[in-house]
Amino acid sequence: QAMKYTDKDAYGLYNIQCWAKKTGCESNDDCHIGGGGSVCYAYGTGAFDQETIEGTNPVQYKTVIRGNEQGSYSSGINNSCYYHFGVYCNCHHDWSGGQPNRHIWISGE
Repeated sequence: QAMKYTDKDAYGLYNIQCWAKKTGCESNDDCHIGGGGSVCYAYGTGAFDQETIEGTNPVQYKTVIRGNEQGSYSSGINNSCYYHFGVYCNCHHDWSGGQPNRHIWISGE
């Protein structure tokens, strides 16, 4: 997540927005072998998952770093990694099964 400036508005002023990164793996280093060596899990410094932002309506999600193996190999951001023949996992950089890059909040709106 980060705070970013928007383009100038009609009055020539900048607004500030809270921006959240898309979920999933960022590199092959975030994809790890598990389950007896034939399935993959996403975790590490570039494995981005989502958590609900309490009190938002409609529900919004913040992006968090997943630091350890979690859930089923076939659920959530684990699907952003795929098993590659030769007993290793790769990151599917175009995976779109999670949250996209998004703005959570924009000042002035």
